[in-house]
Amino acid sequence: MVVLSITTHGQNLGDKVRGFYAKQDSIEASKQAQSFAKRQIKLYNITAGDELIKATNHIYLGLGTSLIGGVMVASSSIADGQYQKTLMITGGVVGVIGFVLTIEGISHFKKAGLIMNETGVGIRIPIQ
Repeated sequence: MVVLSITTHGQNLGDKVRGFYAKQDSIEASKQAQSFAKRQIKLYNITAGDELIKATNHIYLGLGTSLIGGVMVASSSIADGQYQKTLMITGGVVGVIGFVLTIEGISHFKKAGLIMNETGVGIRIPIQ
């Protein structure tokens, strides 16, 4: 049995080939991760308009909820001692929920942009 080992610049050819395929696998995994959102959008047939409507609704709901939470915290200063702490904690929790809803609404803008890029909305000018 004869084993051939070809070396190039101090590195075994088999190591180079394995490294090449490892890089290819890494690139493929990256492409799959980038296209995950696009596949989900195609799966449910969501348009950019749907995403923009969701974004505005979530932002309005988040801002309203944050405002209600702020009013609850502010009203805790004039409440009785019995309800003061409860109003303050509840208002803080409601305010945080409103903040999360607002941030979640902003993420829909990115999804709408992905849909617009995928469907070819707009004019693409190649830069030379």
